[in-house]
Amino acid sequence: MTKTLINNLEDLVIWLHKYLFSGKEISLDTETNSLRWYELKVLGISLCRGDNMCYIPNPTEETCKVLARYLNPSVTVVMHNAPFDIAVLSKLEFKFYGPIFCTQTAAFLLDENKESYKLKDLTEEILKAKNIVRFEDIKDLNPDSEKFQDYAMMDAKYTWDLYKVFKPKIKDKGLTHLFQDIEMPFQHVLADLTINGILVDKKRAMELHQETIPKRLEKHITA
Repeated sequence: MTKTLINNLEDLVIWLHKYLFSGKEISLDTETNSLRWYELKVLGISLCRGDNMCYIPNPTEETCKVLARYLNPSVTVVMHNAPFDIAVLSKLEFKFYGPIFCTQTAAFLLDENKESYKLKDLTEEILKAKNIVRFEDIKDLNPDSEKFQDYAMMDAKYTWDLYKVFKPKIKDKGLTHLFQDIEMPFQHVLADLTINGILVDKKRAMELHQETIPKRLEKHITA
């Protein structure tokens, strides 16, 4: 495996040109200091194609302008829990216009009875990976440390490897239309809900609450 630390925009262009020149798929993962969209800071972006990974620490809007030129509508961007990464990168004014592939959603469609759809759990179960570094192992590390950066790149690698397993299975099980035309567009809707929130009619919600409580109580009393 080849792991590259991207220190400037020139290095990023070189890496993207080298590994996307002959391919139209790439996996992406983001690292943040929080899971709350309104307060998080983007610590880094990891990319992977095959056995080639890179990590971009402290990405900026300029970083994302470069990414946008290469992750164009002809490139499939693979993510695990795509709504989160889409929402995170919106902080840096990056928008996804091309096809996406969410490995978490694919895992659920292929087997809705799994106990966990977390990246590391799926990696252990499906890829049979050993000695996986989990978030608990690196949460107190400096984001600029080599171990943290390696952890981030491996997340993109695991996502890529799961994609290579799930993609043909989605086709073989006749789930392509459901996955590509319904589930993947919906990932953007979920991301928008994270970014913009939703409006709730509080008065009507309370009315419904009062209407349903007696019915629930009556059901238990007559049961």
